[in-house]
Amino acid sequence: MDLGNWLGAVVRSELLRYALPTFAALFAATWAYRVNIRNKRFDVILSCNARYDTLYQDRLKIGANSDVGSDDVAHYFRRYWGLKSDQFDYWLAGGVDPQTFANWFHSTLVAFRSGNSVGPLSYNDSWMAERDNQKAINPSLVAFVDAVAAIAVDKTRNPKQQYADLLFQMHRIETKEKVFNRYMFDAVPIFVRGRLTVRRLVRTLPEAIQDRYWRLDFQALEARGKLLRPFLWGLKVRRCVARCVRRLMVRWRIVAAR
Repeated sequence: MDLGNWLGAVVRSELLRYALPTFAALFAATWAYRVNIRNKRFDVILSCNARYDTLYQDRLKIGANSDVGSDDVAHYFRRYWGLKSDQFDYWLAGGVDPQTFANWFHSTLVAFRSGNSVGPLSYNDSWMAERDNQKAINPSLVAFVDAVAAIAVDKTRNPKQQYADLLFQMHRIETKEKVFNRYMFDAVPIFVRGRLTVRRLVRTLPEAIQDRYWRLDFQALEARGKLLRPFLWGLKVRRCVARCVRRLMVRWRIVAAR
């Protein structure tokens, strides 16, 4: 055996001896960490749901009491917007998946749209009263809730379009906060802990919501500069072709099933 073959055999044996166990240990540690993060997410969701249940019971008591005072209503809304602020921070930190967060804030959107109130104070008025306090602490939350309120007052959009608009605003906040590394959960990279982004969520939703979301995304990209227009139109054509192919495949399956 010459020197080159001998060195190759030594390197291969050392790789099998040390590298494979190291990779196996890293894989096991990554998997265990992801399971731990998933458990933490469950704990966060259960905690927020428990807080909301308490608020719901208090809202029923306020509604059943005709002599409720303004201090009780103000206290309710302080806790309500405090919960929303915590939910917002949990989502950006990766502690809540975007679908759960979207469902939480969709209820706020419905409250804005319907003009719901607790006692003499509506959700819209309570937000305007709380807005200045939150602006100094969490300006991103203020921008997001303002966008949700603007979506709610637009009566030209149906509920599916409003839900798509809500997801698009989430995507804008998610992209903005990524620059500041706000959702680096426990300072661990995303590829280790995993993260379901808004864009990935949209791909699993009904086609009407997807079309509205991608149209908004196209308009936002187009507004950034005219130089991107040829690329954007190509992207739009590609999405239209993909949508037509999907529809043809569905029809072909129906005909084949007959």
